Amino acid sequence: MKEESISKHRLWKAAGRPRNGPVAPAMRKAKYEYKLLLKRKSYQAQTCFSNELHDALINKDFTQFWRSWNAKFGHRPQVQVTNGYSDHGSIAEAFSELC
Repeated sequence: MKEESISKHRLWKAAGRPRNGPVAPAMRKAKYEYKLLLKRKSYQAQTCFSNELHDALINKDFTQFWRSWNAKFGHRPQVQVTNGYSDHGSIAEAFSELC
């Protein structure tokens, strides 16, 4: 998609950057399809990450949960007490009950 968008843009530039005619709409269409693809991929990446966290919590795989968490947020949160729980396992379990 990216290569197609680039080639249509180059063709449009070579044609003198027309506003109308067959080249301009083809360039715009390729550009918007590429942007739409990027948005879809971004959404899928966010959804996939959420599913990873959810699956790790359901399976009570706290190691995988924290790996996924750290990949997204970079570090463990500096939380001392959450809903009355102070250890990571209990906090993760309480979090899983909310989902």
